Amino acid sequence: MNGGPPRSVALDVLRAVAVLFVIGRHLPSTPEGLFPPFAAVFVTWRQIGWVGVDLFFVLSGYLVSGLVLSELERYGSFKPIRFLMRRGLKIYPAFWAMLGVTVAVRAALGSGIDVPGSVAELLFVQNYFPGLWFHTWSLAVEEHFYLAIALVFVLLPVGDLPRTLSQFIRVASVVFVAVLAMRLVLFDWAPYAFPTHLFPSHLRFDALLFGVILRVLASRDGDRLPKALWRRAWLVVPGALGTIAAVVRVPLEGSFFVNTVGLSLLSLSFGALLLLALRFEALCPAYIHVWPARALA
Repeated sequence: MNGGPPRSVALDVLRAVAVLFVIGRHLPSTPEGLFPPFAAVFVTWRQIGWVGVDLFFVLSGYLVSGLVLSELERYGSFKPIRFLMRRGLKIYPAFWAMLGVTVAVRAALGSGIDVPGSVAELLFVQNYFPGLWFHTWSLAVEEHFYLAIALVFVLLPVGDLPRTLSQFIRVASVVFVAVLAMRLVLFDWAPYAFPTHLFPSHLRFDALLFGVILRVLASRDGDRLPKALWRRAWLVVPGALGTIAAVVRVPLEGSFFVNTVGLSLLSLSFGALLLLALRFEALCPAYIHVWPARALA
């Protein structure tokens, strides 16, 4: 048995929920002749599935920053190169394999090789420039987040870590609001399109950043916030689920509310549910099996 941190089943369940949402978003058109109740579920699943990415972002911010903070708390230092290499080893082999297969298949079918698109994918800028696929934009956001989080924690003075974390929370909160402000301004400034309003990293970092804020609060304050939310779970759970429902009931395409304030509300709601899931796991160890793992993300 290794000495790594335990893997949280509660967070794995949330990750599985996010996967199911994303699968729904990419389902084909509703099959003809499908039993009407099943057809309604099919259509709804496709309409709301996009929120799986936002749940992934919050989870990723929480989990990845937890790895960094654990290293800081244990060793008093942070090695960004090792951190980025570990992140890369989890993503690059499978992604490069998919990229190679895509290029090979396109060439075999006579479609030619899209050099600019391939370069955009290789450099993880496909959320700013056209790539080979429409759905890998979120991977670029994650990669940019890893670089940003590594830079931030390198620049943080760790001599007085609790004070530094408090300063980080204040700055991160300002950035969270600034991202929303950029989305608000952009919506009136440019015609709506997914590549310009939904994909860029600087418009989506708030979800990842909110996950980081929650993990930093946990490092600074322990489980004070999860306990406070748990005492009010009767209000928090319906509020979070109701907020998510209010956002997803409006079609994503072209909606001012969903693409601006709605994305921020999703981050807050998913973050609250994340903390409640962790608190539930802590209170119910007899019902939730926790096994060791080398990494949580």
